[in-house]
Amino acid sequence: MNNLFNFFSQQKTWLWILGMYFFIQVFYFFFTFPLQTAPDYVYHYTQIMNFFLNSGISLPTAGGDFYPYYHPVYYVSGAQNSVLYHLFFGKLLHLNILGSGSEIHEIFNTEKLLQVLNIILSGVYLVFFWKLCQIIFKSKTTQLLAFVVQTNLLMFSFLAATINYDNLANICAVAATYFLFKNIRNHRAIDAVWFGIFLCIGFLTKISLLPLLLLLGAFFCWENRKFFGIQFREVVSWFKTKSKKLWIVVLLCIGIGANIFMWGGNVFRYNTPVPGCDMIFSHEICAKFNPIYKKGLAIQEFQSEKLKKEMTVLSPFKFIATWADYYTHKIFGIFSWLSFYPPTWILRVFQFLFLAGIVLGCLRFQRKNKLLKYAFFIALAYTLFLAFYANYKTYFQYEHIPWYSFMGWQGRYLFPVIALWIFWIAGGWMSVFPKKWKTSVAILIGLFFIASSFPVYFFTPKLERIIHLQKLEKQHTKKLEEKYGIEVERAEALGN
Repeated sequence: MNNLFNFFSQQKTWLWILGMYFFIQVFYFFFTFPLQTAPDYVYHYTQIMNFFLNSGISLPTAGGDFYPYYHPVYYVSGAQNSVLYHLFFGKLLHLNILGSGSEIHEIFNTEKLLQVLNIILSGVYLVFFWKLCQIIFKSKTTQLLAFVVQTNLLMFSFLAATINYDNLANICAVAATYFLFKNIRNHRAIDAVWFGIFLCIGFLTKISLLPLLLLLGAFFCWENRKFFGIQFREVVSWFKTKSKKLWIVVLLCIGIGANIFMWGGNVFRYNTPVPGCDMIFSHEICAKFNPIYKKGLAIQEFQSEKLKKEMTVLSPFKFIATWADYYTHKIFGIFSWLSFYPPTWILRVFQFLFLAGIVLGCLRFQRKNKLLKYAFFIALAYTLFLAFYANYKTYFQYEHIPWYSFMGWQGRYLFPVIALWIFWIAGGWMSVFPKKWKTSVAILIGLFFIASSFPVYFFTPKLERIIHLQKLEKQHTKKLEEKYGIEVERAEALGN
């Protein structure tokens, strides 16, 4: 009996149990959720297959025969800056012994292989999450609470089972933060090199990561302003002693070279690091075949038809409240072409726990915990950038176009810094209670996250999920029509 008690009192035991529970969730989605309804599935799968069907590692300029109904322009636009995920998996498919052709059974095999690879990426993310958590907190209770929260975000579990470059982008964000914080503590050259490697991978993976990665780079430069010489001499010593660490220097050089090739190549060919479709192809081709370009034209058409009324734009304070509510639904629920959101009261409890954790963290944070303060500042800066520069800018510019003004309000876009928010919130809650109460409070909060996430989805009948979603959509459409005085179906039709 004592051995059993000792077994379940060990941190590693609970870590493995929570990890296994997370992968149970992921594989449930793997086997049951229609992959075609996942966010941006067609785009990512098409890009991967295009790299698979094209020889070499250059950016694709022509589509293969896998999706003959797509014009080559579909492959190129959007691939000029976010190439690594699609390139890596596209080339990796050549090792697929089950077949990667255009036959139905081969398409199925390819999809499942790519999903498994994405699940592996989610496991790598959790490893870096845990290592970063151990650097920031000494308390094992706080560490486990943070791990419980991360592994019970429904959208995170769902995303892990899909084909999406967010899975690689999230690794880059958390790994770069881990090596940055580790370098801040000891100023070792090896951590600086690894930090540079993940920065390079992130720059090549997703363009929206740039603000976060540049912010991490600024922290790195500031913290190492007195140590660059020491770390440089340490790297030079590796060459003199022919150290095994030289291979990571080679990786860093390849990453820097790849970024120069991609970003510099765009500047050289198109005079901008981020070329638009009409910079690569003619307006006619883009308007006919490129979905993003077509949507932009639809917006112009909608505006030119003057199907709008005079209206009051949300103030920044009301906007951030609305924004936070949207993101709550799309982090603790599932946002896809077949969305699911938990009952409202559960979402309100989630909001309370997060908001109270943030406030408590601000009131009672550990003044000596420099890394936790850095984590809060980085998470806050990126969140404000996402909310006010990306989302509010779109909302303010297109508030009269309902189907477009809320575009980009997706919970997964906050995942690059979700770990840092979780650390601050877990630390906030654990800083309030006396030591003898901390374990009990952590258990109560952890149990709520566990019980109110995946089990709620699992025990909700499929038909009821669809009916609930249809009710939400009807309510949302009615509000838009009352507010804007237009037919929403007409507005949405322009975007298709």
